[in-house]
Order: sequence, then structure tokens, then C-alpha cells
Amino acid sequence: MRSVRLSPELEKRLKQAAEAAGEPVSAFIRKAVEERCEATLSKLSTAELLKEFIGSVNGRPTDSSRYRDILTEVLVEKHYGKRRRRKSA
Repeated sequence: MRSVRLSPELEKRLKQAAEAAGEPVSAFIRKAVEERCEATLSKLSTAELLKEFIGSVNGRPTDSSRYRDILTEVLVEKHYGKRRRRKSA
């Protein structure tokens, strides 16, 4: 259980908002806190969201220096159904 101090103006607005939502003040507060927690905790960076995919493709270079060559190879394979022979590096 928690106690919070609210300014008289915020207390008034809280009561009005809870009434408008058709909820008791305590339920309104619980829902607001839950939503705020979810919003705060769900803000992950792109890297965090993609961490299970980053570096998970085997057999391809880990850098992007050959991205164009690899993309061309994949598209040719998809279009023609076979791979072109790679040039030796």
C-alpha cells in the first residue's frame, strides 16, 4: 500500500476524471499507474528489440561492406532459381 500527497487542484481533477470514467478514484489511480509503468518499461531501444535477430544469420558477413553483393546474389538466386558463381576475394 502506498500513500501519495496531491495538490488540492490535482485531487479535484482526479475526482473529476474518475467520475467521468465511471470508476472509483482508487481504481482510476491503479489503472493510471499500471499504464505509466507499462509505457515506461516498454520503451526499449531498437537494438534491445532486435537483439535476438542481430547476428543470428549464419554464413553471411557480419559487416555491411558486402551487402550490395549479397543482396544481388540473393535476388538473382530468387529470380533464376540458382546462384551465380562468386568471384574469389
